[in-house]
Amino acid sequence: MTKTRSKSLPSGFRRATLALTLAASLLAGPALAAYRLQPGDTLRLAIAGLPMSDVQARVDIDGNVNLAWFGTFHAADRTLEELLAEVRRMADGQVVKRYTLEGQLNLIKPRPEDIIIEVALHQPIIVIGDVLRPGELPYRPGLTLRSAIGIAGGAQDPMLAGLRERDPLNMLRWQNDHEGAVLDHAMASLRLWRLGAELDEDYDSIPPTADTLGISPDVHARLLEEQNRLLAISHAATDGQRDYLTRALGQAENRVRILGQQQEKLREALASDEEEEARVAELLKNGLAMAGRAAEARRASVLTATRLLEIEDALARGVLEVTRLRRAIDEFEETRSAQRLDARELARREAMQAGIRMENATRLQGGQNSAMLAAGAGVAEPQVVVYRRDGAGVERLYLALDDMVMPGDTIEVMLAGPGAPVIQ
Repeated sequence: MTKTRSKSLPSGFRRATLALTLAASLLAGPALAAYRLQPGDTLRLAIAGLPMSDVQARVDIDGNVNLAWFGTFHAADRTLEELLAEVRRMADGQVVKRYTLEGQLNLIKPRPEDIIIEVALHQPIIVIGDVLRPGELPYRPGLTLRSAIGIAGGAQDPMLAGLRERDPLNMLRWQNDHEGAVLDHAMASLRLWRLGAELDEDYDSIPPTADTLGISPDVHARLLEEQNRLLAISHAATDGQRDYLTRALGQAENRVRILGQQQEKLREALASDEEEEARVAELLKNGLAMAGRAAEARRASVLTATRLLEIEDALARGVLEVTRLRRAIDEFEETRSAQRLDARELARREAMQAGIRMENATRLQGGQNSAMLAAGAGVAEPQVVVYRRDGAGVERLYLALDDMVMPGDTIEVMLAGPGAPVIQ
């Protein structure tokens, strides 16, 4: 038989537990006390003096947390104290059922101050940018920006992480890479100019200069000669096809106009022939005309009607030809524009990729001096931007390296080169 008894919590347990909670809050500091819970935080619920009552629950993506006997609460964007106050208010007067190892049921009515909630595991922080090992880091109270950057391997350009001494072979290879990227960028830029001139039909457009592209005048002249040749070919082909279609359309429209005029004349002639046929038929009826004359009038009407049908058929075919040629001209212009737009977009991507290669090669060449970091040369501290979530969204903060981070912070580290502006 299961025994049931009501149990109150010893005051000694409450005092010890509350003392530990107070000590933890003092260690966390005022900044963490003001921290607002976010999805991903793991909370621990305990009842002072009740052994093995601890329950851990994670704040879900909707911001809710299930606190066992006391139900589900919305925790996101609330401080721990705000959540605890609501839980204590809702739990006031509730009875908690607990079974002992012997199967005995204890009915416990905790006082509000016996309920304890704390953060068992904060959501991680994220370090990105110019650090050796970007990624997630576990949060711990008292962690500063300087410590977080150190745990991430220190402020250092990941591209230059392996450079510790000046290597002539590397310098030569990066110099060649840079020169190749400059040439590719110049070729793509001149191709962009040529495609833009073709698209706008601005054949007097001024190309980019050698100084602008960073190449020698001789190389510029050879590259420009090739693009000018392609531009001339495209110009001639475009004008030739357009002139052919325009002439064909003009001829078809002229034929339609002539056939229309012939149609009107034949209609008038047919009307006249039909009147003559009717008049001769009337004379024949009255015995005033010969039968041969009536047959002649009838034959003339039939011939005129037949010719009119032929002209109308030719006119219909002519109108269809005009429609076809107009559509062909529209399709020619649309296809021409689409092809050049696609080619220009491809050239733009190639120019951008070459620009990135130029920048990387320049960066690597200058990165040989990163060995001075290990030698103790006076290098400026990194610039740091912290992205912190608040109730309204994400806040962008510029903090000092000795400022403390908060759970869920995203830390962006930037190395400023010589003469670079410092974020204030």
